[in-house]
Parts: sequence; C-alpha cells; structure tokens
Amino acid sequence: MNEYYYTPTPQSESDEKRFELDFEGEKYTFIYDNGVFSKGRLDDGTRILLSAVGGVAGDVLDLGCGWGPVGTILGRRFPAARILMIDINERALGLSEKNLRLKRVENARTLASDGFEKIDGCFDCI
Repeated sequence: MNEYYYTPTPQSESDEKRFELDFEGEKYTFIYDNGVFSKGRLDDGTRILLSAVGGVAGDVLDLGCGWGPVGTILGRRFPAARILMIDINERALGLSEKNLRLKRVENARTLASDGFEKIDGCFDCI
C-alpha cells in the first residue's frame, strides 16, 4: 500500500524530529514527522511564496498546511491576521499545532478538512 502526505490517517510509524530554520532573520524550530510533506526542510515553493508575501491582514486560509510553516511564519510576522490552517492529514494538523505553540503563535488555529469541505465564509488571502 502506498501512502501519501494527503492520507487522512497516516499508517507510517511516527518518528518526530526537529529542525532549525532561519527565515528572513527570525529563527524557527519546527517539528516534522513521517507521513507529511517536505520532511525536515522548507521546500523551495513554500520559501518563494513566503518571501513574496508583502503583508497579510484579515482572514487568511492556509490550505494544505502540512506541519505548519506558512501559518506559523505568517502568524508571527502579521499578528493582526486571523489564520485558519487546514489539512486532511491528522498527523500534519497535530504537528502544526505543536509548531504554533513552539513559536507562541496565537492568531492561528487548525481544522481537519478535505480541501474546502468544511470551510464556510470568505477569506482575504488564501
């Protein structure tokens, strides 16, 4: 059986690890695990996306949040934003919650959702 990072309940053995990331002068410690996208590093696409963000405000949707780099970094950089981080992968959501706590990000929350399945309302930024 193949398992992908968009598997709702990963069956791979959990093996949480930490890595350090310096993003635009701020240091982050992130926890990652098996069964999630981009283990142990910030992938190039996400780095480019985050570097291009000039500012966010209002309601922000982090669609497919994984272990939480986008929501965590944007939450730190833009504390007035309200960030909803969604993913189908339960392990990824647990990691996102841990990473938000590690960096003391209080303006973001997680929700299990398959795409927009459980999402209502509008967002200023996705």
